[in-house]
Amino acid sequence: MTRSRNPGRAPLAWQCDVPLVTHPVMLRSLAIMCGASAFIMIALVGGIIALTEGVRSALPMVGMGLMMGGGLFVLSLLIMLVVFGNRMSMAFVIDDRGVNARVVDRRARIANRLAAVVGGLAGRPGVAGAGLIAMSNEETGTVWSGVARASYDPRRHTITLHNDWRPVIHVFCTPETYKEAAGRIADGLAGVKRSGRRRRNPLWRALGLTLAVILSVLPLFGMPYPFEPHLFSIIFVLCFAVATVWLVPLMGWPVLGGIAWIAATLALQGLAPHTGLSSGNTYTGFGTMDAGEWIGFGIACIGLAVLAGIALAAIRGRIVSLLMSDMLKMGGDGGR
Repeated sequence: MTRSRNPGRAPLAWQCDVPLVTHPVMLRSLAIMCGASAFIMIALVGGIIALTEGVRSALPMVGMGLMMGGGLFVLSLLIMLVVFGNRMSMAFVIDDRGVNARVVDRRARIANRLAAVVGGLAGRPGVAGAGLIAMSNEETGTVWSGVARASYDPRRHTITLHNDWRPVIHVFCTPETYKEAAGRIADGLAGVKRSGRRRRNPLWRALGLTLAVILSVLPLFGMPYPFEPHLFSIIFVLCFAVATVWLVPLMGWPVLGGIAWIAATLALQGLAPHTGLSSGNTYTGFGTMDAGEWIGFGIACIGLAVLAGIALAAIRGRIVSLLMSDMLKMGGDGGR
């Protein structure tokens, strides 16, 4: 519950031009985004290549991922300088409930929509996705109870609000509004009733679940003949399971569908009759397995059961994705 120390005060609202290339906060955010994109590409694509073709075959993917991240960073800097003139107009509001930030720069709003449309028409999901993500971030906000702490930079007139594990809003002030904005933010955070227990960082739980997902999928890559699930089905389950942990719990439904697909494939391959070329005897896939292969098959089945458990827990609300957790703490739709 949040109670302002000065209830009934008029909201503090202002608009300012935020420097892009020359502001450390913007550069740091851009570097993190580009680095995360490169890491995800290297981890997913390179990991799959390493498991299927060997580590040596996956090494070029590391270079490609780093080049992609670096190229995206440089391209973004050029767009900030050439298209936006190193400035973006933003509007901020601080009231008794919390903080709201909104992009009001017409060039930015038009560019985001063009990226989404052009990327969709050109069949470039990366470009379209970047545009849609930027559109979703054009307005953001949080209630006071969704903020764990604030860091202040009076020299650059910037205040950063953090939740339990990451920055959620950067409040860029004018020299005239910084002092009052800092005071209102301090009052807002002081008015939040917090429990004495230290809140756990949800990032560690998400990383632990991601590790459990990866370990559960790994045995599927080493299944012996004829128990070899289609590579696409494994990648499908892996990607949607990671998305269930980090993004939207409803992604658990495709995970369950992919698990059913893999389980049906394994069962059909195990029960299908085969005739020996030399002996003429009929046998099944299950009938040719030795003790070691049965152990590997059992481990793979346990992995599928763990994945199904994570998906069901997410669907039933027992596991909350990191994104949904942030949105709930920030107060739902933009926190306003």
